[in-house]
Amino acid sequence: MRVHSFEQGFEGLPPAGSAAVEREMLPDGTHDVTINEAIEGPHKFHDNYPGDFLHLTLMPNSEHGRVWVSLGLGEKDAAIAGSLAQALGLSADDWADTDPADLIGRKVRAITRQVTGRNGKTRVYCNGFLPEEKAQQPVAKKPAARTPAQKVAAAAGNEAGGGDDIPF
Repeated sequence: MRVHSFEQGFEGLPPAGSAAVEREMLPDGTHDVTINEAIEGPHKFHDNYPGDFLHLTLMPNSEHGRVWVSLGLGEKDAAIAGSLAQALGLSADDWADTDPADLIGRKVRAITRQVTGRNGKTRVYCNGFLPEEKAQQPVAKKPAARTPAQKVAAAAGNEAGGGDDIPF
């Protein structure tokens, strides 16, 4: 909240040191997202998940919370990474040479799914990526169809009187 003057006060702001505002989890489906953070490194549970991972933070272009994605060397992760590369328009060679910092700020569509674990916690998983949908370009309108009277008048160099003119 932006306070414009001290007379308006600070009553709308959360108290200092309190937790950030909770956002609703991203529902199942396809959503426009921006890659907010991308780093390579070990998984936080490196004993269970050895090797390097590509860690992405996706910020939905809506009022929903962030989604965290960690892509490793497994078959499923490789398929998701491949769909991300395709969504960004990168070939396999380009993807191999891409620095994670180059992904920050790029926009894609994420396919998400909510899953409730045995512990009762609900998490959002990303199952793939699609290219960002571009806004539909306006379709050029065709000129209005001409009646036979308008065609004859145009050929003769006269302007037809209207749609109800009869050409004889």
